[in-house]
Amino acid sequence: MTSTSRTRKASKADVDESPNAARRPRGTRSPPVTGHAVQDRAGHAPEPAREPVTDTSPARTTKLSRLIALLAGEEGTTIGMLCEATGWQAHSVRGAIAGTLKRKGIVVISDRSGTGPRRYRIGSTS
Repeated sequence: MTSTSRTRKASKADVDESPNAARRPRGTRSPPVTGHAVQDRAGHAPEPAREPVTDTSPARTTKLSRLIALLAGEEGTTIGMLCEATGWQAHSVRGAIAGTLKRKGIVVISDRSGTGPRRYRIGSTS
């Protein structure tokens, strides 16, 4: 008798579609995901939950808060000064003034007196 070899089609059970399928040997599967604390493959238990941190320090200074602080000054400020304070380029500073501050309801007034540079300051909302 002669035997003929047939190739069988792969069924869904043979195909592993998980993202780590290429790393695992064929025929092995990922452990089921459960709500229980499971050790990882190296046998390490997961880290215990950390207690929430209560930060009593003042709010951190953001670039936007520096921008607002400079604009709130009596004489206002120039684009160059705002760029230096934030580390942004001039077009980014102008975008923050025209976009972010406007959305926050902050009115920014632009003045140019004589031949000096244009100065920006926070104006009244009315």
